[in-house]
Amino acid sequence: MSMLPELNGLEVLRRIRAQQHTPLTLLTARETAEDRVVELKCGAEDYLSKPFAYSELLARTRALLRRRVQSSATSLLVADMEVDVIRRHVRRGNVRIELTAEELLC
Repeated sequence: MSMLPELNGLEVLRRIRAQQHTPLTLLTARETAEDRVVELKCGAEDYLSKPFAYSELLARTRALLRRRVQSSATSLLVADMEVDVIRRHVRRGNVRIELTAEELLC
């Protein structure tokens, strides 16, 4: 059963990939290797099976950001949240949060 009201996660992933290349980590209840291969082929850079530890999600997100910084990207957009790695801030909706370099990449 899908946790999303109208689309499943793979369809959301395909639609995002059709418009932009944003690093994506898929949070999934699927557990088989075949499911994970399909998710990665659809464009996810990484995945976490539920339940997961928040610390692991944070570490994997930071790893994605480090790879994006090395490829000269300046921001990461996830839903309504944007992380600007050059200006060191996070913006979600109209709220902006300044980050130290340590908070951003550690």
